[in-house]
Amino acid sequence: MSEKCLFFVLLLITAVSLTGIFSARNKTQNYFSAVPIKANFADFTDGADVILAPYYSHFDDFSLLSAGITSTQAPPFVAPNSYVILPGGSVYFYGIRFAPSENVAIFQNGKFLDMVQADSRGDLNMRDYFVGYTAGTQTYTFTGSETVAPFGVSVKIEKVKPWVTLNNYYQPSGSFIVASGHFFGAYEPVNIRFSGVLLGSTFADGKGNFELKLRVPSGAPGTKLISVNGLITQTLARTNFSQS
Repeated sequence: MSEKCLFFVLLLITAVSLTGIFSARNKTQNYFSAVPIKANFADFTDGADVILAPYYSHFDDFSLLSAGITSTQAPPFVAPNSYVILPGGSVYFYGIRFAPSENVAIFQNGKFLDMVQADSRGDLNMRDYFVGYTAGTQTYTFTGSETVAPFGVSVKIEKVKPWVTLNNYYQPSGSFIVASGHFFGAYEPVNIRFSGVLLGSTFADGKGNFELKLRVPSGAPGTKLISVNGLITQTLARTNFSQS
């Protein structure tokens, strides 16, 4: 064999070897690269895509085993129906990737709240949890009896700033008007006053809104103040009314 042929044979062998090394290296890097899973949880994200915890692709199990690498299972993941809650409202959670039928302890701001059990697939479907009326952040921690590693989720309880509107701002004594309140606490009791005099009481709905039909009391014509007090959140909404 001539020296020229021998040179080309050695060059070809070197190229093949380098290709195999870089291919194996890239596979190993790809295996440890976190790949986000996109899922559509329409039940609790209004159809928005959610990026879940990363998983690891199994591209070549034989190559991994021969290299002494074992596959890694992604950790549990939990999401609330909403990350922002109205005072007086409730929150519920969905969980995935727990161990099948394992018990999961739930803590709210570090205090034990509930114990639930995953289904046969390792999914969690929980009941509603009342968040109270205090604005701020609440952290919920989920710890499985088998998966062990806790998963934390924080939700924000809004600080409400309510307002009130009227269907008519100019009416004589004895006529009826409808007061509409917005953004009070969920199911919160409210008092409506007309120039300081209690005119009616009602409860907000689950979204913090209400409507109440009121009779304009007798009195001298002029501008009167209608105020609405949230009895739990201690909030106040006001508007002016012209009594003819």
